Amino acid sequence: MTGRRDGGQWNKGGRKRAAALTLALLLAAGTALTGCGSSPDTKRRVVLTSGFTEDDVFTINASQETLYGTASELRIYLLDLTGEYEGILGSGFWKDAANQPVRGHAREEALARLVRVKELNLMAGEQGVTLTDAERAAADGLAGDYIAALTKEEKSYLAGGQIAGLSAEEVRLCYRQYMLADRMYDKIISPVSTEISDDEARILTAESILFRTVNDDGTPKSEADQKKAAQRAKECLHRIQIGDGTTFDALISEYSDSDVNTFKICRNGQVENSYLVNGEVSDGDTTPLAEAAYQLTENEKSGIIETSLGYRIVKCITTFDRAETDANKKAIVARRQAETFDKAMQSYEQNLDVDRNDALWEKISLPELNVSGGGTGAAAASDTAGNDSAATEKGAAGTEPGFDEKDADTPESLGFFARYDVWKAAQVEG
Repeated sequence: MTGRRDGGQWNKGGRKRAAALTLALLLAAGTALTGCGSSPDTKRRVVLTSGFTEDDVFTINASQETLYGTASELRIYLLDLTGEYEGILGSGFWKDAANQPVRGHAREEALARLVRVKELNLMAGEQGVTLTDAERAAADGLAGDYIAALTKEEKSYLAGGQIAGLSAEEVRLCYRQYMLADRMYDKIISPVSTEISDDEARILTAESILFRTVNDDGTPKSEADQKKAAQRAKECLHRIQIGDGTTFDALISEYSDSDVNTFKICRNGQVENSYLVNGEVSDGDTTPLAEAAYQLTENEKSGIIETSLGYRIVKCITTFDRAETDANKKAIVARRQAETFDKAMQSYEQNLDVDRNDALWEKISLPELNVSGGGTGAAAASDTAGNDSAATEKGAAGTEPGFDEKDADTPESLGFFARYDVWKAAQVEG
C-alpha cells in the first residue's frame, strides 16, 4: 500500500521508498528469519500449539514476560509488504501465475518482521529501554496519519472481515512497538564505529586482459590451448614493455578472452558486482586481480598474473574515487552493524520459545491487489474464502469501526514502514 493515485496512475515512489528505507532491523529479520521455526540456523524452540485467543497468531515467551502477535498486526505488515513487492516488481506481479510461489515467501517475511519487532520489545523491557513521552506522541501521530490515508479496500482488508474491525488503538500500539524496536536496534549497534579511513574504503578502477586457460564450464582447456594462452600473454606483455604504440584498450580488444574487462575494486580484495562498470556479474576470478591492482600506481601495468581462469595483465586506471569511496564507507558501516545486530539477536533468540497458532496462520493471506481499471492498486479484502463477501460489503459501505472515512483520491500517502522512515529521517536531519 504505500502509494496513492496521482492523475489516474499509482505513484510508486512511496512504495520504492518503503523498500529502500525500511529499517535495517526488518531487513535483517527478512534474511535471518524466514518464519517461525523455519530457519535451520534458528536455535530457539518453536512449538505449534493450541490455547490461543482467536486473534493470536503467535506468542513469544521469555523468562519473565510473554508477548503476543495478533492477526490484526500481521495484516498491517502484510499490506505494507505487498506494496513493497508491487512497487519494485510491478503492479502486475501478483497476477502472473508463475510468481505465485513468492506469495508464500512474502507471508513468511511479514511474519518474520513482526516476530523480530516483538523480540526487540522484549529485549528493550529487560534492558530498561523505553520511549519518551514525545516519542509516544509521535508514534500516535504517525498512526493517525496512517489511518486517515487508508482506502476503503485497505480498511476492509485490515478488518479481516470482523465486525469490530481494526481499532485506532491497535495501530497506535503497532507504531509504539515498532519505534521501541528501532530504539533497541540503535542501542545494539551503537558500539560499531562509523569512522572508516579512506584507505580502508578506497575504491579504484582497473582494466584487465584475460587469457583463458579454462573452458566456460570451468574445466581445464587442453594442454596445447593452455600453452597458447601463456604464449599470447607473453606476447602482449612484450608489446606493452617495448611500447609499440598500441593502447591498452586496443590490446583488450585484440587479446582478451572476457567481455568483462573494467572493474571497480574494493580494498578488501573483492570486486563487488555493484561496482562493475558495465553492470555485468563478476567472472568469479577477482581476488588476484584486485591484489595486483592495489600494487600499481595510476596508469601503471602489471606483469602476467596467474589466476583460476587463466593469465591476466592489469592496468590501474584510477587509484582513488572519492564519491565511490564515500559510498563504500557507508556500506562497510552498514555491514558491520548488520553483523553486530545478527550476532546479538542469534544469542538472544536461543532463550526464547515461539508458539505459533498454525490454524490461524494458515487462514491469513496477502491482500489481493486490484490492478485493473486504471491501476488503482488498492488492497482488497481476501483473508479467507469465508470472509471475502463480508469484507467486500464492508469495503463498499465504507463504515469501518475505528476509522474516519477519507476519500481514496486524497494526496499521496505512505505505508506503515515508509511513514516511520520519513519521520525518523526528519529527526536525524533536524
